[in-house]
Amino acid sequence: MGLDNHTAAQTEQTALTTRHTAIHDASQELFDAETPEAVRELATQLVGDHLGHRSVAFYRLGDGGAESTHRTAAFRELYGAPRLDPVPEVFRTAAEMRLPQTETEQVPFADAAACCVAPTGEGELLVCPLTAESCLSDRLRTHLNEVASLAGTALLRAETAATEPEQPAALVSTTTPVSDRPARAAVLDALDRSFPDYAFLYDRDGQYVDLLLGRRNVGERSRDQLVGATVYETLTANAADRVATAIRTAIDDWQTVSVEYPVETGGQTRRYEGMVSPVELAGEDRAVLVARDVTELRRRRDQLQRRNERLEAFTSIVCHDLKNPLNAAQGYLELVTTELDDPPERLSAVERALDRVEEISQGVLALAHHEQTDLDLATVDAERVATDCWTLTATADAELTVEPFELRADERSLRHVFENLFGNSLTHAGPETTVRVGPTADGFYVADDGPGVDPERREAVFESGTSFGETGSGVGLVVVETVADAHGWTVDLTESWAGGARFEFAGVTRDD
Repeated sequence: MGLDNHTAAQTEQTALTTRHTAIHDASQELFDAETPEAVRELATQLVGDHLGHRSVAFYRLGDGGAESTHRTAAFRELYGAPRLDPVPEVFRTAAEMRLPQTETEQVPFADAAACCVAPTGEGELLVCPLTAESCLSDRLRTHLNEVASLAGTALLRAETAATEPEQPAALVSTTTPVSDRPARAAVLDALDRSFPDYAFLYDRDGQYVDLLLGRRNVGERSRDQLVGATVYETLTANAADRVATAIRTAIDDWQTVSVEYPVETGGQTRRYEGMVSPVELAGEDRAVLVARDVTELRRRRDQLQRRNERLEAFTSIVCHDLKNPLNAAQGYLELVTTELDDPPERLSAVERALDRVEEISQGVLALAHHEQTDLDLATVDAERVATDCWTLTATADAELTVEPFELRADERSLRHVFENLFGNSLTHAGPETTVRVGPTADGFYVADDGPGVDPERREAVFESGTSFGETGSGVGLVVVETVADAHGWTVDLTESWAGGARFEFAGVTRDD
């Protein structure tokens, strides 16, 4: 019995493969059809010859009903009228979901026991009524859907290529003359030329099966010259190796892979980036490459990177060049203050000014670091980091309370967040402030008991150079927001438990 089952399975698989191959072999004839009517005729003939069903029709939805655009002789004999009012529910479902549908309860044809409907993707449905429910199967639905998909592609080609496509009189609207169809083709041509991507269909050996996206020339080759050629005939050896390898990898591993390759055209080298995805069509393994010319994007990106590198170097030089004279000024000030029994108040103003210069310098360096450096993400003990930062910035009378939690972050960047926010609290809330740090549902917060910020002014605190106090640099909170952006977090300023400032970070990955 087991041997019989195995033999039956082999027979069924052979039949399935045969049907797939037959449909695939007939697809080129569909694509070569010059008129929509010829496409429909060939598609219904394909269903009859290889699926065994002669009663087949195409329908288009519109004006409250479904109008037939093509019916086989057997269909006309069995099911009569070309129009169905109202639109059958199985038709509507197939059109809206763009998936094949079957119906055994509310069959729209009086003498049919079941019905299978497959969308073409071009506004029409391929319909196959059945005289017995036993004829309905998943295999029929799969194969009918294959034929419908191929017919949809062929219909699009025929309709856009024809200057005077033939249509049944019942489908010609008095408000949409046939002469408008060439205009539609012209619009599609314009879209093809302006769309930035190409989409190619390849077999496993890197042979072009089709140019899926548009009918434009690729380099110096037309679509007809491209189909049938291999990547080794159209690309340089290096580029062809890359594309061919990506195609084989995508099909062998059945996953989407990326590829980057050069294209020589018009004496220039253009850079292309693309994604290759595997697809099974009519039983054959194929690969679709969607590629985009990124030459200008690469040039602008490289140019921007060089500018950023120069800016970073300039920032570093300026800040470090400031360090020596700043240290000298602070040393002389401390010496003068120590030697005088009663230092004048003006020296205190000088000290505050020098401290402000130092704060701005450190803030600019931190900002440049976060703009240019990749994050080293790891699980970080927020309580430990916050406590360490507090010991470096707080006064003896200030108080910190931290609720333990962990999060995924770059620790060095997180330290800059805590240092700047603690410094902000001490600056605006005073040396006796209380600061609290703790987790939230999707992040964490840092809050103080200071005077807070008016609601209408809260968004402005993250702008460079903005400070609502006399001693703030306006750089620290820019660093905080930059760190948040780099991590993919958001940061908002709200009101704390005591009416002070509360900075809330959301979108944070926490390890509880």
